[in-house]
Amino acid sequence: MKTINYIFSILLIPMLCVILLNKDISAQESNFQIAPSPIAYPYFEDGRYDGTLGISFVKITTEDMDLAGGMGDFKGRMAFSEFLAGDCDLGITGMGGSMPGLPPIMPIYPSSGFIPYFIETTGDATLTLLSFRMAIDIEIQPIQTDFGSLIIFGGPNITFSRFDASTPFNLIVPPPFSNAGEVFTGYTSTITVNSTLAGWQLGIQLDINLGSEVRLSPFFMYSSFSGTQDLTNTTDVSGSGSATLSSDIPSSTSTSMGMDIIIGDISIGTVLQQIQSTEESTQDKGVFMISVGYHFDDGTDNTLNKKEDDIISYNEQK
Repeated sequence: MKTINYIFSILLIPMLCVILLNKDISAQESNFQIAPSPIAYPYFEDGRYDGTLGISFVKITTEDMDLAGGMGDFKGRMAFSEFLAGDCDLGITGMGGSMPGLPPIMPIYPSSGFIPYFIETTGDATLTLLSFRMAIDIEIQPIQTDFGSLIIFGGPNITFSRFDASTPFNLIVPPPFSNAGEVFTGYTSTITVNSTLAGWQLGIQLDINLGSEVRLSPFFMYSSFSGTQDLTNTTDVSGSGSATLSSDIPSSTSTSMGMDIIIGDISIGTVLQQIQSTEESTQDKGVFMISVGYHFDDGTDNTLNKKEDDIISYNEQK
């Protein structure tokens, strides 16, 4: 059981690092980032639609693991008034890497019947990660001026992830069951973890207008989540079958804070941080991410139109 718990812990490291904005949930700590903000744009106007497309390169390293890949996301918002808006965030992550090989965690009963045997891993495990997330927020904008704005947002989120670790291994049959320790080579063991995480997020974002189309947008977000995961182990040994284990992911929380830098319609961000080990973890985890986002809208400037309408109405009254 300790081996199974260790495998669950190792395989969840990259998923949780990516899903939870590169946070160590055991440490309950916050790290300041220069990174794209969680919502489409730092302010909104009545009736305007905003959208942001973003891409990121991500690299995660631990003492036992190296993962690299990309993330893509789309954030869309519809403003119902100058005070209230709704948004949706869709994202997908794909990563690959390696770690020390993991032997099969299930008994192997080959159809040829050569047992007992020893298992010898012959290389590192090849890792792949695919994750899809979605969040829906209600946004409230109590402050909106030419110099800056304030938005409070919150809503549910859900993430689906699949993580695979494939390890090459050999079966060694010792004497007297073989003449000289016969070796059966070329097998692969694959451990697959499918997980579902769901929870809530709540955040606040500021807009600081520096002029010349440059904006700074500090943000803070609190997230909570829980879920389930299924671990399946299969091998290509003829007749060996497969084994599946299920467990719950306990309720946990994460905080993230940082600042988005927007120049014109382009958002840029870089995260470079070292997440230190805690009592529950013996490994340090390094995270590097660079992101670029492009903002677009429907061209509506209803705030300006409203001001013009007020001027016309005032002149007509005179």
